Amino acid sequence: MPTVKNAITDLSGLKTLVLEKAAKAESSRTDQQIQSSQIKAAEQRIGQAESSVTRYEMEKTKAEDKLSPPPTKTVAGDGKKGGSKTIVDEREKDKLQSQVRAAALQVQQAQSAVEAARAEADQLKNNVLASAGLTEQQGSEMAGLERQIKELETLSKDDQIDLTGEAFQGKLNTAVENTKKLAGSLPNNANAALADFWNDIGEGLGAIDVKIKEQITPKPAEVKKSNNYQGFFEDVEQGFDAILENLESRGEGIEILSSVRNSRDQILGKEGTYLAGMTPADDSKLSGFLTHVNTMIKKMQGGELTDAQLETDLAKLNVLSGETNTILGTGGRAFEDTIKIPFDTAAINLDGINSRLTGNAAFDSLYSRFEGIYTGGNSFDQLVGITKPEVDAAYDFATLAGKISEQLRKGETPSAEDLQALTTKGNALADNLENKYNFSNANSNNGSGRGSGGGNGRGVR
Repeated sequence: MPTVKNAITDLSGLKTLVLEKAAKAESSRTDQQIQSSQIKAAEQRIGQAESSVTRYEMEKTKAEDKLSPPPTKTVAGDGKKGGSKTIVDEREKDKLQSQVRAAALQVQQAQSAVEAARAEADQLKNNVLASAGLTEQQGSEMAGLERQIKELETLSKDDQIDLTGEAFQGKLNTAVENTKKLAGSLPNNANAALADFWNDIGEGLGAIDVKIKEQITPKPAEVKKSNNYQGFFEDVEQGFDAILENLESRGEGIEILSSVRNSRDQILGKEGTYLAGMTPADDSKLSGFLTHVNTMIKKMQGGELTDAQLETDLAKLNVLSGETNTILGTGGRAFEDTIKIPFDTAAINLDGINSRLTGNAAFDSLYSRFEGIYTGGNSFDQLVGITKPEVDAAYDFATLAGKISEQLRKGETPSAEDLQALTTKGNALADNLENKYNFSNANSNNGSGRGSGGGNGRGVR
């Protein structure tokens, strides 16, 4: 049975062993940090050498451009006629050719420096990976994959490259297969070099994926909002005409054509509806709808739609058309906030006139009529679907009422023509509200006599 002293000695030995292992682990970590620093330095040298290659190639090209055509100079002519003539400037030509040769040598040297820096970086990476128990072959495969991903990432940033084309996709598929292969063969050791490798590969593939999605995602269509969305409706009509023309040329049946025409007619039927209440979110929906229309046209014109794809795109077109029709039909999410402006303005201006104008039976009747409308329990959502000309008429009435109210406030006398126009416009507006939009009038006598409330507490809800 061990004694207490032996137990202490044994623990002391175990502690020493643990400390030695810890020291080795710490030394290994420090070594890895040094190696990582060396790798980064080598990679920086790669970048510097690549920049030098680009710079010297530009210098070489610049000198070559000056040689084509060769430099010339003007000299005195020969013979009795004298004059001058233009000849090749051999001295300047030799100078430029010398620059081309020098730049070509510098390009060659810089390219060698690039290869040397790459080889150094690969060797340093292999040294680090060796500490993780990886073979030289595995290290080489990892370096090769990193180069593949880097090349693809560079290509993906070039707007002229078709990222969906066979050339790029072929290279990408090779890189994907190599990534899967290494994922299966490399160990899952806790090692900084392995972690950095997979992080770099993941970031590279992520960046490539973003660029591919950017290229294949259609540019959002512009929603032309001026003149109460006139440009939008024109784009809708042109877009549907193009779709229908392509469908007819494909020999599609009456059911499909009728469905598309119905979607078109519903949307175009909203042209003229008052749309000042449209919000950015509403415009975004309209943009999505137009984008789909444009995408369908592009696919059709390019012969890219199979029957199955066409069926899917048509189904989406009908759904988006329905959503667009609903948005237009409600006048936008901010409809009630915008439609109340001319009516609230008119109410204020009518109250201003009412407090100062006396002895005008026509206005008294009009004022009483609007007082009944404002206190009749009506709400602005009853005006959903109102047209732009109807709202313009409300603004005209409110503006004229404002003009007359301001004249009275200044002690001026409104013209008989303006007062007549006020009652004419006002009664026409009231008729429209009551007859078309079912506004109730709280004054059962429909405008006989001036209201006693003076407008206090009035307002459509």
